[in-house]
Amino acid sequence: RDIELYETILSGDLDGNDVQVNDPCDLQDERSRFGNSLRVLFTYGADASTVLDGLTIYGGYYSGMTNDYGGPTICNCTFIGNGGDLISAGMYNYESSPAVDNCKFTENNCGMQNRFKSSPSVTNCTFTGNSDDGGMYNLSLSNPLLSNCLFSGNKSSENGGALQNYYLSNPTLINCTITGNWAGTYGGGMYNFGSDAKLINCILWDNSAEEGKQIYLDKYIDRWGIWYPSEIYFICSDVGGLNTDIYVEPGCILKWGPGNIDADPLFVEPGYLDVNGVWIDGDYHLLPVSPCIDAGDPDYIPEPNETDLDGRPRIIGGRIDMGIYEYFSPRPVAEAGPDQLVECACNTQEGTKVTLDGTGSYDEGDNPLTFTWTGPFIESPANGATPTVILESGCPGEYVITLVVNNGIEDSEPNDVVITVVDTTPPEFSLTVSPAVLWPPNHKMVEITPSWTVSDKCDASPDVSLVGIVMSEGDDTVGVGHTSDDIQIGEDGSIYLRAERSGTSSDRVYTITFQAVDDSGNTTVRSAIVSIPHDFKVLAGIGAKWLWIKPAERISEDLNSDGIVNFTDFAKFAENWIK
Repeated sequence: RDIELYETILSGDLDGNDVQVNDPCDLQDERSRFGNSLRVLFTYGADASTVLDGLTIYGGYYSGMTNDYGGPTICNCTFIGNGGDLISAGMYNYESSPAVDNCKFTENNCGMQNRFKSSPSVTNCTFTGNSDDGGMYNLSLSNPLLSNCLFSGNKSSENGGALQNYYLSNPTLINCTITGNWAGTYGGGMYNFGSDAKLINCILWDNSAEEGKQIYLDKYIDRWGIWYPSEIYFICSDVGGLNTDIYVEPGCILKWGPGNIDADPLFVEPGYLDVNGVWIDGDYHLLPVSPCIDAGDPDYIPEPNETDLDGRPRIIGGRIDMGIYEYFSPRPVAEAGPDQLVECACNTQEGTKVTLDGTGSYDEGDNPLTFTWTGPFIESPANGATPTVILESGCPGEYVITLVVNNGIEDSEPNDVVITVVDTTPPEFSLTVSPAVLWPPNHKMVEITPSWTVSDKCDASPDVSLVGIVMSEGDDTVGVGHTSDDIQIGEDGSIYLRAERSGTSSDRVYTITFQAVDDSGNTTVRSAIVSIPHDFKVLAGIGAKWLWIKPAERISEDLNSDGIVNFTDFAKFAENWIK
């Protein structure tokens, strides 16, 4: 049975008329409770084989559960709203020592009463919001052992908001947290009357009373005149106020063992009383900078399978913490972002840049993260969630960059992002030829010299090659003379064109085409023209096309193939004419 989903409630409200109270102190005066069952559960002589597991016990007038002369096993139970009688409690033990594990005692007249040689073992339990007799009342040789227990928001109209120990009752508390409790007179956290207590790895903080905010040590005298002073012994505990908040009656003994501190334990969220005086419980996990982390007894050896109140191992990090919880912060998670595809720029002054993205990284404890990126980039490592880095070579290929984040406590597992650099950008390429006009048309072969500029973001030296040369009329066109092989390319790549044209047509135009190809095969093709004008109409054409601009095209009037018709073309015409 899932006790969270399927709660089983045993109620002492026989008439079904219980009126809820804001303060358990009012249970004694609430008339609707007078007809309730005295005890919801009662055991007599029960041993450990008698098991009570996973119940909610409510509304007992005298107690939620009474154990006489035995030691049953009680686990995973909740005791709530029990009490009405002056000595009532969520659980009442008389000469009984039950094993109580993972139980909650809340809003009862008293959380637990142990009377006359009752020494229960109480593990991983919470006592919250109980009053009028506080969280736990121990009387007459009752020596409970409490481990990993929380006492918060309990109050007593007189003494001992969290715990009261009378007449040789000597509790031992290990890894307990006692905070936010209140007593009307003495001992907000604990009141000892002729009793001894030992606290190991505990937190005793922010309790209040008229005298002895944390502890009040008192003594009593028996009928034969024998004095019984109280004694308390602290080992590796955080005690608010130390000597100032512990009141020691003359003759009583306050003993300090090793490793005790007086420092704010830095709970995640302390409990508090709201405007109506209702206790709002807090979160008593420790913040990452708490002085209670790894501050418990360095020689403490946990029992097999011993856990904290969360059910986690009792020691995390090599040394036990103070209080009910071991500080536990799951390792932060690094998310280096999705793999990226970036364009190559290794042959530029800026280099191939990539912006990394670690914003998907997280820490379950919401601790701030620091980011460390390492890999094949300049000035590795880099920091920050989204740094921009320059890849070491930046040429096409795969680059693995690793992110590790830290939450102020420990590093995450590394996470990689693969950066794939590609080259899809063709070269920048421009082409001119000289001479661009052949004159006179004397049928002679003239060497043409091509010139170009080429650059590429990825390839330092793209390959430039001749694609081909075509002319606007054939060798055998009427009027061109009896010549052939008007286009000749030497073995060394030199270009020769014949200075002739048809006498019956317009200008002859040779179109020379080159290509630039980078290492990735990206190609840019450019053409330049050489013309043999029919007559001086070319000069008129230059005038007609004056200041024509269109770099992507070539026309015959653009004699130097620079994409604009201007004085340089006129000069080219004059140069060719002189030649």
